[in-house]
Amino acid sequence: MRRTIPLALAVLFAGCSLFSPKKAVTQQLENVAKDWCLTMRASQVLCVYPLSEDVQTGDIYLVNTSIPNQIKQYTQNGFLPFDMLLTRLQPVNYRAMYANAYATQDQWGNIPHQWQFPPNATTNNWAAAPHAAFPSYTFGVQQGQSLKLAVPVQAVPIGLSLLNTNEAHGAIEISDASTYGVDQLSLDQQVESWAACPTTRALLARYAPDGPNTHYIRVITRVYLTGKVNVSVTNDASRGGGVDAGVAQNAQLPASATPGDVATSYSNMLTTLNNSLTSSTADVSKPGGSIRIAAVSSRSVSLSQTFSRPIVIGYIAYDRAIGSGGVLGQPRPTLQQMEGTVDPAPQPTQSDVSQSVKFGADANSSIIRAWVKDDVNRTSLQQWLDAQKITTSIPLILNGDEFASLRQRIIDELNLGGPCGTAGH
Repeated sequence: MRRTIPLALAVLFAGCSLFSPKKAVTQQLENVAKDWCLTMRASQVLCVYPLSEDVQTGDIYLVNTSIPNQIKQYTQNGFLPFDMLLTRLQPVNYRAMYANAYATQDQWGNIPHQWQFPPNATTNNWAAAPHAAFPSYTFGVQQGQSLKLAVPVQAVPIGLSLLNTNEAHGAIEISDASTYGVDQLSLDQQVESWAACPTTRALLARYAPDGPNTHYIRVITRVYLTGKVNVSVTNDASRGGGVDAGVAQNAQLPASATPGDVATSYSNMLTTLNNSLTSSTADVSKPGGSIRIAAVSSRSVSLSQTFSRPIVIGYIAYDRAIGSGGVLGQPRPTLQQMEGTVDPAPQPTQSDVSQSVKFGADANSSIIRAWVKDDVNRTSLQQWLDAQKITTSIPLILNGDEFASLRQRIIDELNLGGPCGTAGH
């Protein structure tokens, strides 16, 4: 399936007084971000912009903007910026999700790192991860003699510069796509445990409703990545137009091959072009992976941009409103909220509040209670309490609301881990 999306350009025409050059460039970049994200949106995926490797399932972000304002922002820009990363949970239900498939055996606490940085390997192993596919989409470029274009895929402006055209059309294919995720039910149980930690509750309480303003947490449940992007550009103009697209390239299309071995001549031409491309960018820092010319003619060029490690291009998430005292409301899917098909994530009900303060125990209580079932551990805890000159009994420490800070000390100093442990999640 091919989706046609015009790649909007903010061009500063001579004599135009509507925008200043600075505003024109800003508008141009905003349009590019929106157009790039439209293909993600059409695939029912929220767009990551700018593209990043460092977004994972289990990430929890603080959202400072109300849902109505987020919808407005999403409609205008095509993507939702990440505000503040609160924590990164390590989902525990990968075993049930993948049942040892996709090179996940004995890697439940390591996903996705066993694909990113496999042991004793010189390259990544994303080929073993679950695969995904996205529709390709087309773009068009025309108008202006000093046309400036910025896109999140560097192969597009390089292709335009090689053709030296101000009127072209092309297609972008998201290739080598992968995905991984976890079910919302198990992940939300981990979120509940994390939110019940005294330190977390105190943090979230800072973002309790202030008048009409509501804050949210956004929990990532699935991400989509790509390892390669294929780009083809075809010249539609009768003559070149001085395109200035991204980082200017000096590579030029060589003259037609001389008669003889056509295959050899064509291969040599591609080698010459790629060498020219490499030498022209040797002293230019261009993040985002290597770019190679795959095919070329007098009116078209095809390029392949390969990333050293796949980068995240989209995600699925859900939101929970932060209520008084840092208590969380019920979850709502983020994309459906932005599309207006579900109501915004609600404030916590009285039932939510009651469950969150039940018996004064918290997530640390459960961790310590399970740990002291072993008599050796119970003795170790009692010895630690004696050394601190604390005479309160262990059952009272486990259940008393006034001992929340002491339970946190036990978790940290005895290195018990869990959702509230400082050693990680």
